[in-house]
Amino acid sequence: MKDLDPGTPKRPYNRRRKSWEPIWTAMALKQVGVKFQRAKHRTAFYDITFSNGVMRIPRLEIYDSTESFFRNLVAYEQHSKQYILQQVGDYLQVMNCLINTSKDVELLRHYRIIDNRIGNDEKASAMFNQLCSGVGFVREMFLYTQMFDEVNKFCNNPWNKRMTKLKNEYFGSTWALISFMAAALLLLLTALQTVYSPLSYYHP
Repeated sequence: MKDLDPGTPKRPYNRRRKSWEPIWTAMALKQVGVKFQRAKHRTAFYDITFSNGVMRIPRLEIYDSTESFFRNLVAYEQHSKQYILQQVGDYLQVMNCLINTSKDVELLRHYRIIDNRIGNDEKASAMFNQLCSGVGFVREMFLYTQMFDEVNKFCNNPWNKRMTKLKNEYFGSTWALISFMAAALLLLLTALQTVYSPLSYYHP
């Protein structure tokens, strides 16, 4: 559990916000252009950030004992005097949003955000979903309210949606990219021919 360093929060907690919208799963976010990166510098495991379309998440190693470890942390957090600052519970809420199926775990493994030592992405996905079951949290003190707002704003931006659709349709595969470049080259040659044809008429 060496990656689960509690550390010290680097961002202020959001206060008095009882309403916020959950973010999409990792796969769904990728489809609208959100990029994922592993946080480069060692930091608290819950120090997840989002900036300029990039979500940075500290690395997490998953072992057979990870679920019980998190459950113990949540139990301690909810029965302590500092319950209002529930970093662990809020972190699990974020991971539960990001991870719904094994495909989401696979994606986060690809970016080296998750190191799945139990070897089964389906099991890892179920673990995060089960961890949030029955876990209460102070909604107006949710640590990631501002980040969720920024992520949802990015996802709902019409420009980002159009650019993602363009990339998926024209740059989704090697052949699609080649076809697009060939069409662009043909268009350029046609334009040049249109320009030089009148010039050659007046200057034989």
